[in-house]
Amino acid sequence: MAVAFLATPWGARDESEWASFKHALRRTWLQTPHVAVGVLLVGICILWTDPERYVAARIEEGRSLIPPEPNRARSEDPAAWARREEVADAALAELKPLFDRDWRSQPWYVNRSVEVRFVVYTVVGLWLLLGVFRAVGADRDVPHVDRPPSCEICGYNLTGTPLEGRCPECGEPAVESLGISARPGVAWQRRLTKGRLRSWCRTALSAVARSNQFGRAIQRAADPMHHRRFFLLTLPLIFLVGYMGAVAVFVAGTGKNPMTEYPAVLWELAPICGGVALVSSVIGAMFAVWLTVQYYRLHGIHNVMALAMQTAAYLMSYIVLFLGLSAMLVMIAVEMRGFFNLLESVVGVDGKVLALVFWGLPTLIGVLGYFALVRRGTHGARYANR
Repeated sequence: MAVAFLATPWGARDESEWASFKHALRRTWLQTPHVAVGVLLVGICILWTDPERYVAARIEEGRSLIPPEPNRARSEDPAAWARREEVADAALAELKPLFDRDWRSQPWYVNRSVEVRFVVYTVVGLWLLLGVFRAVGADRDVPHVDRPPSCEICGYNLTGTPLEGRCPECGEPAVESLGISARPGVAWQRRLTKGRLRSWCRTALSAVARSNQFGRAIQRAADPMHHRRFFLLTLPLIFLVGYMGAVAVFVAGTGKNPMTEYPAVLWELAPICGGVALVSSVIGAMFAVWLTVQYYRLHGIHNVMALAMQTAAYLMSYIVLFLGLSAMLVMIAVEMRGFFNLLESVVGVDGKVLALVFWGLPTLIGVLGYFALVRRGTHGARYANR
């Protein structure tokens, strides 16, 4: 149910939120056999890449190249303990070539078990997640909802109002809500004629800088593939920002070159950070849609989930910018750790806590800013007539 709840906005249509959730729950349930396959693949990966299991099997067969480690049992006499440590260290130094030779004799997937497991976990997780989202977002027939022509500012029923007239409630010209130029769609929907890169940039900038006006261009009946493709095209950028941010923070904190001194940062830590940034962004976008839906339900406005999903998808560019700024704040906090330690002696608060506040407060404001932008964009789209 949690996965269905998360995926509901992805497959939302012009219908009630409950109908969208029921559809997502049915489609998610149909994907459960894939979980068994994923668990099987992960289990096989763990068994095949377990170094201890491989070494134990070789010891049983009498083929292990590694002699048992020297005894390091604790002695009551400190001097005897120190001598025993020296002997053990010398023995280990002599055994190092055997350790290296044994490591080279193991299969590559055992020696690189951490990297192999990470790749398998990532591929299986993405396969399951994409399977659910693809099933939930599949095309389907939705009963048409008949709505009276409404003012797109206040929602007043404009039945019988001439195009040259005005809304009796708010004074908005009726042509702005019912005219042929009303709801032209976002720039991304015209990417085939205007150019993909230009349309992407215009849509991303407009969604962030003029979210309410941007919402006035969103079409209720637009093909969902438009905003979904925009959403998916932004995900690699989010992964890249998370990846490069982790590398930059490591360099700022240690001053070392990860390519020559710590390659594990490039192959393990940075991909994990990129993956966490990607998954967190997807979850945050879906959660923002649900929050927006509940906000408007409290104000008596229903069936806005599809509109909120479009807004959240086109605002993914904001998340790219937000993650980049967040990574820069972490780098600054790492570089200024001496300042925070000095400040600790002045204010009496742990320097690590001060650094966390320095990063966390702007980050929290940025997260709330995304939720606010989704609400503002949906506010401009809530009374869409087409």
